[in-house]
Amino acid sequence: MFRVTAMTLTVLLAALPLSQALAQDRDQREDRRERRPQFEQRDERPRVGMGEAVQRASSGRSGRFLGASERGGMIVVRWEYPGGRIADIMVDGRTGRVIGER
Repeated sequence: MFRVTAMTLTVLLAALPLSQALAQDRDQREDRRERRPQFEQRDERPRVGMGEAVQRASSGRSGRFLGASERGGMIVVRWEYPGGRIADIMVDGRTGRVIGER
């Protein structure tokens, strides 16, 4: 009888740290889930500042800067080339990459 009681007690004591570890792991997973950004709450504002976008758009171009505006996650830089041609240069507001011009 003593052996059965001792073995049962040993098994229960061995299982106790396992149950605590499982509970701790579950708590950590719930914490990570709470910190994960929700798709509905995603911030669509530009991450690149207006000045940096103008600098990237003007890099390697001759002419002069006329103005800049934000349009739906994109920054549009208005640029005048020598000779008077005016172009809108599109810069991705999140990455700062020049997308193109019209």
